[in-house]
Amino acid sequence: MPVWKRIESYFHARLKRAIPGGNLWFLASWLVSIFFHPLLMPTYIAALLFRFELLILSPDLRSAVLVFLFSTSFVFPILAIGLLWAAGLLKSLSMDDKKDRLLPHLFTLLVYIGLAWFFFHYLPMIALLGYLMAGIAVSVGITALITIFWKISSHMAGVGGLLGFQVAIISGSNNSELLMPIIVSMLICGTVAGSRFYLRAHNWQQLGAGFLLGMVISSATVRFFT
Repeated sequence: MPVWKRIESYFHARLKRAIPGGNLWFLASWLVSIFFHPLLMPTYIAALLFRFELLILSPDLRSAVLVFLFSTSFVFPILAIGLLWAAGLLKSLSMDDKKDRLLPHLFTLLVYIGLAWFFFHYLPMIALLGYLMAGIAVSVGITALITIFWKISSHMAGVGGLLGFQVAIISGSNNSELLMPIIVSMLICGTVAGSRFYLRAHNWQQLGAGFLLGMVISSATVRFFT
């Protein structure tokens, strides 16, 4: 089957599987899943660090780091997943079958380990990003192990990690400027959970477990290693 036909079939299958509510709700839930994809969390976290000057770099270097992080932690893994799907090694892009998630998780784990090593060795002035990448790698590794037996939510692990990072930073530094981003992140967590449930990608137990995993690993990384 041509790739474009497979993409069309994928969207029809997802729409049919979602909780009845019309195309608008489906599109909104799907867009939320895209904009808050777990692979985007490292870029969002780095942007927060730069925005609130928790890492001090020149504007040019900030931009370079963000582009590099976005390319390596999001674009590269997404392209790899797309190639696996196009080659027929994955049943669907959404990886509804938990068996489909193991290989992408392992690939992503290697990418984050490589990013942690890169920041530690080549950009020691922002070693905090190295610790965060290492923490995310731990979260991805645990998620991969759990996925062998149970379909835990990677999306909620991602946004839970984003929230846990901010909570740990504000509790350790008393930086009240992060209060508003924390409130926004809490709303994002609720929105992502609702969207994934609406799409019937996960049940509430899987969503809650993913959230707790991401939040605990992220906050522990900040508190113990920075």
